Amino acid sequence: MADIFISYAREDLVRVIPIAKELEKVGWSVFWDKKTPPGKQWRIYLKERLDESCCVLVVWSPDSIKSHWVHAEADEALNRNILIPLLLDEVTPPFGLGHIQAADLSNWQQNRDDPEFRQLIAAITDIIPLPQKSTPKPALSTVVPAPGQKPVATALQEMPASQQSAASMLNIGDEYGGGKIAWLDASGQHGLIAAKADLPGRDITWEAAKKACRELVNNGYSDWYLPTKEELNKLYYAKSAVGGFSDYTYWSSTENGAGGAWIQFFASGNQYYNNKSVGWCVRAVRAF
Repeated sequence: MADIFISYAREDLVRVIPIAKELEKVGWSVFWDKKTPPGKQWRIYLKERLDESCCVLVVWSPDSIKSHWVHAEADEALNRNILIPLLLDEVTPPFGLGHIQAADLSNWQQNRDDPEFRQLIAAITDIIPLPQKSTPKPALSTVVPAPGQKPVATALQEMPASQQSAASMLNIGDEYGGGKIAWLDASGQHGLIAAKADLPGRDITWEAAKKACRELVNNGYSDWYLPTKEELNKLYYAKSAVGGFSDYTYWSSTENGAGGAWIQFFASGNQYYNNKSVGWCVRAVRAF
């Protein structure tokens, strides 16, 4: 599965490769080489890669605006609200696809600090958070407390002995705080806990999902809630470590207008928005 699918005309390959390489340096996985593996049908293969992607970068040029396949891929991305257009040349995107602001790389000199390229990175980040680099956990003596807070080491010393070791050596997937850890901040002392299982049923409406999470009392904890769009994405990336997720669609608490909210398909990681009256899966979370 690739984070980013680049849709382009074959004639533009030489100019697309540097863009793909720069995006990979940022940390995203990128699908751009459309050579079909032996034994695969190219239409099915490309459709699978497109469906798996979380963001589709459509590259417009004099050749791509005439490409039926680029049009089709752009339409699919637009329907899923994951389309980011990019101009290689001063061209007008096809009818129905020109209303979305495009990053203009027509004069790009393969400089990552170029303002237009930085805007492209920002647009992708709105859909896919920047990959988090693995950061070694600091020794307790090096952690600087916030104003008015006790040093972490002191706080740990005041905990019962049975809790000290758990709080100082947390990892994604550990059982902790009534569920399993799905995300940790750089300090390793704070993060997101996911309930160990989904709420029963795959047809829970958005309002019912929020209510059920608020009212959940699980393993002695009652501060559960429906994750935001960003937190739900953290659950997706930790789904193997946390366990118990289905390859189905989950609600987030992030709204998209009065009647809609964001969802995420856990088979591919794609995020969309949907009507709040539709029923999906729910996994409650709590912060610590």
